[in-house]
Amino acid sequence: MEAGSSGSPLVGRETHNILGILWGRFIIFQQGISSPYLLDKLKEFIADSNTQVKAQDNIVSHNIEATPVDNAEIKVIFGDKEQLIPFDTVLVENHDGYSIIEMAGLDLTTKTTLPVKYKVLVIMSNNQATHLNDPALTGEVTLRFIPYQHPQDTVIKSWFVARIERNGEIVNNYIARILSYNYDIFEIPFDVKKADCMPLIFDAKQANTVLHPFTETNPNLSFYTLRHGQGPENIGEINDGYSILKTQVINEKGEKELVTFQAYRIKSITKSEPYPYISMPSRINVKCNYNIEGPSYLRVCYYPEDNQNLIGKETFKDIIALHASDESGSAERLCKNTLLDITINE
Repeated sequence: MEAGSSGSPLVGRETHNILGILWGRFIIFQQGISSPYLLDKLKEFIADSNTQVKAQDNIVSHNIEATPVDNAEIKVIFGDKEQLIPFDTVLVENHDGYSIIEMAGLDLTTKTTLPVKYKVLVIMSNNQATHLNDPALTGEVTLRFIPYQHPQDTVIKSWFVARIERNGEIVNNYIARILSYNYDIFEIPFDVKKADCMPLIFDAKQANTVLHPFTETNPNLSFYTLRHGQGPENIGEINDGYSILKTQVINEKGEKELVTFQAYRIKSITKSEPYPYISMPSRINVKCNYNIEGPSYLRVCYYPEDNQNLIGKETFKDIIALHASDESGSAERLCKNTLLDITINE
């Protein structure tokens, strides 16, 4: 459970029945309100207008988030001659390689409702993208929801509801609660003249690494991403020994693509080595507690296999804004801003 999910349906893992609604979370447990209790308390208010609807077959629910650097995705499984049919609350416009959907959304800041659109890519097992009503869909596919013309500086909640049918019979129901965070990722949130600049120039077809010494005296710097109006955030997804950095890049035509890097912090054993002689990699938003003399480095790696969408296209550019602070606890601890200036050539 997370902030904003109160009131969401609580679905049984084994039966797929709606058991109640989510209510709150405490330190070690989560709490909901059961359907019988709700019905007992509400029945006198809704007796004259409520029509009971019996759920058919299975219900698969998802909570997903869409940001400028993260895709909101769900998996859907198609059997032979099965079709995905959105409910009447979802308007669908199909195009070559994608669909545009429109549904009601709630602005979580102003508490007002508004129509919300998403560009939906239906990605098949061969990595080809199509639209929602393609009759060729079969097996496991990925639905990728990309915010489309959302107002800037908003957080919007909406629900995508659809069913899988075969010959007019319902096979599965899908409910996806989508939160979209909308901000200008290309806006630098600090004074560039007072920041460290780290140029990252890569060839889209070749693996490459850029190493940058960010300090020689403070080995305990932790890095966080900065988005305009968002404040410090943990750096993307974390894997063993490294962090994943993602951002949008843009070319001269205004086309935008997502780029993915792997980032490390490294301690060198000597000050004389331009590159670490003996390296100890660490995730960049976890402090380095290494009792070793010598400078620290920030290493950013680009791999073509993580960025197939950029190969063969024009030159893309963008920035990633990082905030760094040492974890010494001292009142005079070092804090600094670092700008990753990205160029990816075709």
